[in-house]
Amino acid sequence: MPSARQAVREAIPPRGENTWVKATASDVPGPAERDETIRATHFDNFLRMELGRLDRTIWNVVHNIAHRDTFGYKAFRFEFPEALPRFSADSERITLPESAGEVPALVDMSRGKTVETKQMLDIVIEGEGFLTAIDSRGNNPIYTRCGRLTVNPNGCLAFPTPWLSLNEDYYSELLDPSVVVPEGTVGIQIAQKGTVWARDASGNQTDCGAIHIVTFAKPHRLRPIDERFFEATRDSGEPVALNIDAKAFPVIRQGFLEASNVDPDAQKSELQRLLEQRESLRKLITP
Repeated sequence: MPSARQAVREAIPPRGENTWVKATASDVPGPAERDETIRATHFDNFLRMELGRLDRTIWNVVHNIAHRDTFGYKAFRFEFPEALPRFSADSERITLPESAGEVPALVDMSRGKTVETKQMLDIVIEGEGFLTAIDSRGNNPIYTRCGRLTVNPNGCLAFPTPWLSLNEDYYSELLDPSVVVPEGTVGIQIAQKGTVWARDASGNQTDCGAIHIVTFAKPHRLRPIDERFFEATRDSGEPVALNIDAKAFPVIRQGFLEASNVDPDAQKSELQRLLEQRESLRKLITP
């Protein structure tokens, strides 16, 4: 049996021996074949790009379903103006649609149902607008439709963050502008225009400030940062504070919350459709 070194020597042709095979004209692809190869490559790349976009859409539909019971949650929705490439018979070239590539997720800002909780610090906005909080992670303003509030150890109205319950920043998202409840408060009343009154054991009431409401030119272009909060973007525009005395100021109802606006049945049907579309698309892609 030859050694490994001998096998390598035998595999390498002797020096000077011409081991190249001359290519004939028939071995060189013609213009039509080259164009077909280019078109097939472009089409395959486009399909892979669409598959990636479809995967992101499926993930967001699953995320919507998972938060069907989260107060104040707003469902993602996507716009697909065009789904297939166009071919020109004259030029035999593929034209990708302008929509190819990343499609920004839009937020469905339709209102969820109003749910009565009878909790003293639960509020719902009956109309357009958002509550403002201060994000402790970046000290930036963030916005929400979820009116579940609490009083933090410093007496400030804040948004509880249960996932940080073991952290000192348990009540890290403070309501903005700040509303401070005096020590000894036994009851809190929130008026329809947002004024907050604290009541002590003797029945005396203290004006603690007011809850403000802001609006955006394009609220569906806000960027979600978690299941409840959003941040402003260039497309959403800057927040505009509503005048508390204006007729357009929405009603604030105490003891209620806004439910998620996710339609579970519609989302499950959409998920099934997307999965079927993904499977059909996957079969078209060259292995």
